[in-house]
Amino acid sequence: MIIIPSHATHERINTALLIIIIVSSVYYKFYLITILIFSIAFIFGTYYISPDIDVDSRIYRRWGLLRFFWKPYKDLFKHRGLSHNLILGPATLIGYLACLIYIGLYLAGITIQLDVRMGVIAAGMVAAIELHILADMFLSKK
Repeated sequence: MIIIPSHATHERINTALLIIIIVSSVYYKFYLITILIFSIAFIFGTYYISPDIDVDSRIYRRWGLLRFFWKPYKDLFKHRGLSHNLILGPATLIGYLACLIYIGLYLAGITIQLDVRMGVIAAGMVAAIELHILADMFLSKK
């Protein structure tokens, strides 16, 4: 039996790292708006876009009534498979979310322009997802 870090452990690890990232970013004089956007995306990635969204987890249940949007993802990706791969995990999670957002915006007749902030948002979510995967890799016990 494999013992993996709990949701609470993942959240504590990500919170600690985010504090370090914020302090370092302020020290190195990053733009405050960039720090804020990255931090919000990182928090969102920690609490809503975890690799554990492919099982009936706290992350999945946090979506409430909107969790049905993630059902196809759960059916397509089995737990600890692609979603826990260091490269494909973030790509599939963020790609799936981006498709959902694009379809929603398209149906609503809304267009947006991509800019550097989208990259900062993606970086924040990728960092949170990667940290989750790394914690599972290094803290899991057989």
